[in-house]
Amino acid sequence: MHYLELTHKQYLILESYSMGVTPKKMTVNFNISNSTIQDHFNAIKTKLNCHSTNDLRFIFLSRLFSEFCYHLSKNL
Repeated sequence: MHYLELTHKQYLILESYSMGVTPKKMTVNFNISNSTIQDHFNAIKTKLNCHSTNDLRFIFLSRLFSEFCYHLSKNL
């Protein structure tokens, strides 16, 4: 899955959040502050034109599912 508009760190944060990792746990996993996590969420929401972090989760998982279906259909 490619999110060309996101930085590598933003992609990792989006992926982690979409898979159920809490922002508090991300501060430990990525060794960054909570305010930095929030800055990344705000940047991701702006880049993907979302209004909430739940929208982010939906977009990530729907793109992931679409890619999965695409690759599955190519192998049939």
